Amino acid sequence: MDQAGSSGVSGATHSAITVHTIVPVADRCNAIHMHAELWHRALAPYLSPASSFSVAGQRAAPLPSTGALLCHYGSYDPGAWRAWFSSHSVYVFHNVTPPGCLWRWSPLVALRAVAARLQLYLLPRDLPWIAVSEFSAGELRKIGFKTVLTVPLIIEEGARAERKAERPTLVFVGRISPNKNVLGLLRAFEY
Repeated sequence: MDQAGSSGVSGATHSAITVHTIVPVADRCNAIHMHAELWHRALAPYLSPASSFSVAGQRAAPLPSTGALLCHYGSYDPGAWRAWFSSHSVYVFHNVTPPGCLWRWSPLVALRAVAARLQLYLLPRDLPWIAVSEFSAGELRKIGFKTVLTVPLIIEEGARAERKAERPTLVFVGRISPNKNVLGLLRAFEY
């Protein structure tokens, strides 16, 4: 994009926007962190230099007072409470695994899921949300949130590869935990 704000696409012009992205986890291998980075990179041509990307727990400074504030949420997050008070906050919902799926596997993770569900029920219903799937959007609507939009996950073009194997290949991306039913997936694939 040049200084005049031209995107170079069909002569369209736009002005730069300011978006502050806040993620709950510093680990760059965390799925929510990776997804937030993909969104930030996809928006990069449209972002003003004042835009930022930060981790909620590492941000000691006050929340930005201008621009949109994207707060990614997928588990109990103490930092999520701060963004309530910002009139320009938008939460991005990556879903919360139901605690019942986690009790036998990891009681501590299940307790965190309970805390996340409770936190969701305590958040104001008029907060705007972006869900990463229709399923997640439905979960938010069941809780009673009024403004819920769906924006699907982003996959960068470079992530797609040409087929390299003669036989079909199965790639599982996600946490290896019993509720993901990886063994059932492998059995179905084998069948």
